[in-house]
Amino acid sequence: MTSIPHSSRSSRHSSSPATESSLQKPSILLQLVDLGLIASIFAIPLIMGGRQAMGQLVLVLCAAWLACCWGIYQLKSSQSRWVPTRAEPLLFIGLLLPILQIVNLPAETVAAISPQLLQILPLWDAATNSATQMGTWNTLSLTPAETLSGIANYLAYATIFFVTTQRIQDLADVERLLKCIAIATVCMATFGIVQYLTSNGKFFWFYEHPFTTTDSRAKGSFTNRNHFASFLALGIGPLLWWLVSQMRATDSKNQQTFSRTSRASGRKELAVGLLIGAVSIVAFATLLSLSRGGMLAAFVATGVCLAILYKSQLIAGKMTAGILGIAATLSGLLFVFGFDQVSDRLDNWEAPGRMLIWEANIKMASDFPILGTGVGSHRDVNPVYLEQSPTQMTEFTHAEGSYFQIASETGFVGLGIAVLSILLCLKWIYNTIDLASSQRSLLCIAAIAAGLCASFSHALFDFIWYAPGCLVIAIILAACACRVRQLALPSGTCSAKTGKLAWLGPLTVTAALLVLIVQTKLAPVSAEPHYHEYIKLTFIDPEEEVAISQEDQFAMLKRKMSTLTAAAKADPQNSRIQFRAAMGYLTLFNVLQAQSESPMTLGQIRDAALASEFESTAALQEWLSNVLGANRKFLDLALKHTRKGLQLSPTDGLGYLYLSQLAFLEGQKAHEQSEFIQQALKTRPLVPQIHFVAGREAWSAGELEQALVHWRHAFQGDVRYQRRLIDILADHVPPAFFVENFEPDWSALNRIRQGYQARGNAEHVVTISKILAEKSTQRAQESFGSEAAEAWLTAHESFANLNELTRATSCLERALESDPNSFKVRYTTGVWLYRQG
Repeated sequence: MTSIPHSSRSSRHSSSPATESSLQKPSILLQLVDLGLIASIFAIPLIMGGRQAMGQLVLVLCAAWLACCWGIYQLKSSQSRWVPTRAEPLLFIGLLLPILQIVNLPAETVAAISPQLLQILPLWDAATNSATQMGTWNTLSLTPAETLSGIANYLAYATIFFVTTQRIQDLADVERLLKCIAIATVCMATFGIVQYLTSNGKFFWFYEHPFTTTDSRAKGSFTNRNHFASFLALGIGPLLWWLVSQMRATDSKNQQTFSRTSRASGRKELAVGLLIGAVSIVAFATLLSLSRGGMLAAFVATGVCLAILYKSQLIAGKMTAGILGIAATLSGLLFVFGFDQVSDRLDNWEAPGRMLIWEANIKMASDFPILGTGVGSHRDVNPVYLEQSPTQMTEFTHAEGSYFQIASETGFVGLGIAVLSILLCLKWIYNTIDLASSQRSLLCIAAIAAGLCASFSHALFDFIWYAPGCLVIAIILAACACRVRQLALPSGTCSAKTGKLAWLGPLTVTAALLVLIVQTKLAPVSAEPHYHEYIKLTFIDPEEEVAISQEDQFAMLKRKMSTLTAAAKADPQNSRIQFRAAMGYLTLFNVLQAQSESPMTLGQIRDAALASEFESTAALQEWLSNVLGANRKFLDLALKHTRKGLQLSPTDGLGYLYLSQLAFLEGQKAHEQSEFIQQALKTRPLVPQIHFVAGREAWSAGELEQALVHWRHAFQGDVRYQRRLIDILADHVPPAFFVENFEPDWSALNRIRQGYQARGNAEHVVTISKILAEKSTQRAQESFGSEAAEAWLTAHESFANLNELTRATSCLERALESDPNSFKVRYTTGVWLYRQG
């Protein structure tokens, strides 16, 4: 970036030597501003795409750095200027919206703006006359802490946009920014390919992420392949701009005298070749990401850029040949590696999960149409609206569509601001194409339009705007679009003189950002490593969990609690950590209580406390201390973290489930427990754990039909609750009861058979084996490979239990045909044949 303080168009005005000298003094500040922009382009995407706590901290620090350096530069400059962009009103309203979401408002105002809120949270209604009343919810945001963090991010983005627009003084500044984006794109693409081809499952070959690996597809430093592909799509326009500029420069040189310029022309030709290779690498990395939305965004970027260049008569002949050379290079790379994966991915456009979350977000926006549920609330609120449960361990943290999430989190006011901002960017682009007379301006706007159109189109299908590494590039491109359009005007610039005191504003913004960093960004940075370690410890397959010894389980539990305690201490405003800590203390209590001299379960203790009807809370507390001893503190801690979590996120149904188990510590009555469970079902209608507890309570109350309704949800939703229901019911009901009421699949039938076998009930084992044999055979015939072999093995075991030896042997033969390289199949077959003589 240049250090000249004023536009080259204004250089025609003469200045005295003294003035020129004074203008050169603060140039170091311009270099520091440029350093902040370079850090925004390179560093934020490199830190896991900016999605994690450290990346967001760097985002806000970069913005604070830019605001501080630019504000000081203007204060020291002899001619302070402000470049208006016409985006100021939109950005100001966009800031007011989340602020309004976290301001405490009268309950009547909240109910008027978001009337559906109290329908979802009846226990937070001030008019509720119940001992279970949680208080009054006074904010429009259902996750105020997350919204506050979102405000910090928004201020950072707005600051980067404004400082970039002020910093760009001529087209040379725009071109330098485009080169930075192009270089960052090529570096990210190269890194993504190398990391994928040499993957050990860890990012940068040393960082193990708790939720994703680098094995299955190219991701670069992004945790999500869609974000990686989107970042690359943003850089395709700048790369094509650079390539076309070099080609035009080469053609221009070749038309001059050959003898003098042969060496320079050779360097130009080399640069063109390197740029062709760079574009090929980016395109190849995009395909290896297997991101359909990313491939579409790359196609849009390429098409928009070439269309503008063609319309402006800036490409023809040799340039077209160069682009065809890129296509040929890409085809060769794709033929050597990755064709099957990319082809299969492109052939499969069905996305039931995406449609599921889109429908949920439409319902959220319909229920909260004005100002939404709060910035950052999507993860906690969308489960209220899901029509069917996603696969086990799946959580929709975002909406798989940025527009959908904006509508649900900020209402149609926020969506309107976003749409108007996009239209303003498109207006800048259109006006530049219409007004610009210089080829440099047209080349620049083609690159900028390519990146922005790629971002706008990809946002339809993925949540790319919630990845700072992608959004910060789009924001810098938008700032470039604004300035290129202004520089194309006959006047050359739209800047106006301002007083030095006016630039105290950016310094004030810097101070505000630093305060928000302390409040919202530093704590997550401290807590995140501990929480990620906890997540890694919890990722145990339910089938394998049964085989772990009790000693190892207790050691694992202590490690989990150690990480959770550290995370909760570091970031007390994270509702997810609070609820996990509550669950951990409940589990720890149950384990220690089972080993105590009076091993009463929590349910038995609660029932005894409720039945005793103590005269006072003090009497209850004394009794609890006598009965529980040292273990009492774990229940108190669980209750404390539950209450804290619900204050941060009242739509998390597990919190109310924990309250239904723990509120007796505060004198809860028996009939109040069902109110907490009903509130839990309102906010988490598909969670198996809640349905299991609701079914158990209904069963205890003699409401058998209602119990079966809840238990059916639990049985079909989670393997762990399948086992618990089998343990509870197998002693009391025949196998037909499970088949008729729970509709088990073949794997669930196998667990039911194992449950009856463990009880030694031969008659029930025969009954369930007949059903399982039929289901397993059917599944095996509909499957292939190892999946079919596993089903044939289950069918073999069922026929063996029925003493149908011929059919049992036939199943093993079919298993061998399905997966001849399986050790388990061959070992089982060998043992079976040996036993049969």
